[in-house]
Amino acid sequence: MHKIENLIVGIRFARSFRIPDIAGEIVDEILHGDKTPFGTNFFPNINDYPDEKFLFHKDSKDFFRINSDEIVLKISIRNIEKDFKNLLEVLIPYLATNIISKYKIKNFSRFGIIFSHKFNSSKILHDLVKNFSNGKIEEPNNVHLSFTKKLASSGSNISGVQDNINTIFSFIKVENKMIAELDYQKYFSPLREDIRDAKIEEFINDARKYLVNEVHPLLKDYEE
Repeated sequence: MHKIENLIVGIRFARSFRIPDIAGEIVDEILHGDKTPFGTNFFPNINDYPDEKFLFHKDSKDFFRINSDEIVLKISIRNIEKDFKNLLEVLIPYLATNIISKYKIKNFSRFGIIFSHKFNSSKILHDLVKNFSNGKIEEPNNVHLSFTKKLASSGSNISGVQDNINTIFSFIKVENKMIAELDYQKYFSPLREDIRDAKIEEFINDARKYLVNEVHPLLKDYEE
């Protein structure tokens, strides 16, 4: 049985040299702001680097990272329906309004979301390695398989817009641990100046639909 363990959302923008100067204010907003859905219980730890702020929780492995090029949020999943709804309706709108728009972060080049699954079967990787090696290797200890597939973007038929969707599939086995990941990415051409024009909630919904319709059937085929 496959289980989503965590989600990672990445928001990449044109390099902004303002970020190191305002990163402290952004951290204060996330940890202590009146409207924050995070706070010090969500992120009790912080690493303060010269070019990056890194908020994290040692136990849950959740984190928030901001630097001159990107914002990245990782959340652990306990209940996929509840946690995904919270991501889509609370966490992302908060970041879009109270961080990105408030601090005038603009010109977005890429969104990405990684769905990471704990997987109880190594059959998919064992079969691939066995076939590739003509049966000489049947049960490898460590394997990392990754491949990409480009998809048509919903905005690709608009004049002057050449957005594209890229998906990265990764299957990782380290000893007895098996992880299956989907990295769903949207590249913007031209850049989207305003986060509202980039429609990040729509992107996240599209990513989950692709996960459920295209990736989960593949994983189910290899469950033991």
